[in-house]
Order: sequence, then structure tokens, then C-alpha cells
Amino acid sequence: MRLIDFCNFYSGLLDDMEIIKKFLVEKNLESEAISMIPMLAEAKIERQRRENDRIKEKVHEMSICTYAAFYEPTLADLLQRVNLRLSIDEGNFLTPDSNIMKALREEVPKHELNVYMNREVLNFLHDNGIYFKDEAPEAPKETK
Repeated sequence: MRLIDFCNFYSGLLDDMEIIKKFLVEKNLESEAISMIPMLAEAKIERQRRENDRIKEKVHEMSICTYAAFYEPTLADLLQRVNLRLSIDEGNFLTPDSNIMKALREEVPKHELNVYMNREVLNFLHDNGIYFKDEAPEAPKETK
């Protein structure tokens, strides 16, 4: 039986890792799996290195140009906090009912979009229906 057959047979009964473990044991492939540990560890280390590099780049960008130079202090602080959360992949903490989202919905529409705005932050705002005073939300496209 091939791995795909195991996946099809045990899908819904076992999670992915349990299916893989069962396959390796039943096919007597434990030694081969053990020999993959260094390769898997190297892949994990490389992924972490790339993530750390991405975060360092974002933090460097934030240190060069802060929102405080372009926006009123309350809004600048909110935008900087969102930028930081998105930069370190903590955007999931920015739930619709979180205090920061409530403050963004209240504060952003009072201000005009200035020269400096991180595209990721702006997209995040728009994805959450938050627009600056001088922006018009895109109208929904009609479908026929």
C-alpha cells in the first residue's frame, strides 16, 4: 500500500502525522525516517533563519521611518503597533473586537492618508473596512 492509499483510507480517522507514523511503521521504514532527522532539522533552521531575517528587515524599516513623523501621535502609535504586529506575524491578535481595532476604526477616518504608509498596513486596514478620510472604499463589483 502506498502513502496515498494510507491517506485515503485513514483520512478523517487519524490526523496527518498519525497517518505518516502508521505508514512508516507498517512499511518497516523507521530507519529511513530516522535518517531524515538531520535534513528536517536543517529545513526547520533555515525556515527560522528566513523568518528572523524578514523580521529584522521589517524592524529596520520601522526604525528608519516612523509614523510619528507624518501622523498625529494617537494615530501614529496605532499604526506603529499594527505594523509591528504584522511584521512579527502576530496579526491574528488584531481581532475585529480587539481594543486596537476599535481604536483604528474610530481614529483612521478622522485623518487623511499621508506620504508614508506601509503597504501591508494599508492593505490590512482596507481588508478590515477601515479607510482614511480622503480614501473612498472600493465599490463591490457587480456580477451578472
